[in-house]
Amino acid sequence: MTSRTLLDRLASPAGFALALLLFLLPFITVSCEASLTGSPARVDATFTGVDLLVGGSPELSAQAGQGFHAEPGQDVVAQVDAEFSEYYPPQPLAILAALSLLMGLVAALVLPALTRAWSSVAAAALATVLLAIEVLIVAPARFTSAMEAEVKADDFGLVSYSTVPGVGFFLCAVVLVALAVWQARQAVRLRASSGQDGGPWPDSPEPPA
Repeated sequence: MTSRTLLDRLASPAGFALALLLFLLPFITVSCEASLTGSPARVDATFTGVDLLVGGSPELSAQAGQGFHAEPGQDVVAQVDAEFSEYYPPQPLAILAALSLLMGLVAALVLPALTRAWSSVAAAALATVLLAIEVLIVAPARFTSAMEAEVKADDFGLVSYSTVPGVGFFLCAVVLVALAVWQARQAVRLRASSGQDGGPWPDSPEPPA
């Protein structure tokens, strides 16, 4: 096996493994500006990819406006955490994306070259689309609605809210798009080489049907 063949063989599973590791990084930050006890404060809730997969509390940070006073014995983050930390279940699209990555990883390890290439393209593209829908559309609507409902229920006086995709999402998308493009080129190259002179399919003892 040449170094080029080894690189082609390892690029796909390594890309999927890297994408899964990037779930440890922030995927989305939801921010709101609310009036707590009469003074404005900005609250940022940062969700990693793992948070989207398993649910639970985001990482919270807050900046209190001038004149803000937290309840005795609490800082602003603790006060906001008591209000917002229980509202975020696992997100189905994120789970489907992670499953797609796992399936792509397994397929890249066990399938013949041409099948491996196309399955990697499909898995990477599907995961990218699912994550984009989750991070850019579904999660912002769900999380901000939950925040807004709690703020109104406790009469905090919501000022505004916004969502920003995190570095983990962007890096994961770049890795998956690059992986899909690489494997698509590999599939085209393998298809062309396997069709020359009726030669056998790569990584397969059987001739093409």
